[in-house]
Amino acid sequence: MSEAIEFLKVHADEYGIDMERVMLGGSSAGGQIIGQFAMAQTDREYAKELNIQPVMEEDSIKGVIFNSALFEPAKFAQSKDSWLKDYLRSIYGRAYWGNDYETNQYTKQADLVKNVTTNYPPVFISDGNTASFYKQANAFDKRLDQLGIEHQFNYYGKEVASLPHGYEVTFDSNYAQKNMKKMLQFVAEQFK
Repeated sequence: MSEAIEFLKVHADEYGIDMERVMLGGSSAGGQIIGQFAMAQTDREYAKELNIQPVMEEDSIKGVIFNSALFEPAKFAQSKDSWLKDYLRSIYGRAYWGNDYETNQYTKQADLVKNVTTNYPPVFISDGNTASFYKQANAFDKRLDQLGIEHQFNYYGKEVASLPHGYEVTFDSNYAQKNMKKMLQFVAEQFK
């Protein structure tokens, strides 16, 4: 991420980008990665713990967007929607973070719910309600409330529609379109 940001800084004029007003975002594992990156930019102690040199000024990050993101890696396989999907996720978790992924230091460092601080920028969260990380999204939403961080959580319950992990990019879906409108409204508000 840092190299990508440095590249964009160097080529900002060429691409017409204002690197003093940046919105970060990601989906699924990409959401977790961008969330942790934003934390390293806004919390110098956290950056030091990760051995990451911040490459952005805190106030240049105007917001962070999470679509069906992973917030608590140690709970990667705890959706409880399907034992088979949770089993497969446990294999992915072990492949990515190691066999002890539920307890190792890397998943503890990557836990956005436990590590977020009051310095974090405004947040937009959305998630599906089936085979996704909606329980983790809800925990992050509650933590942001506790810290007084401006945020919006867009979630449609199963009684409304069955929306899978990553539904946000299924643009022929009415709910994906509604989510996109809310997300764009959030972005516009942050850039006022």
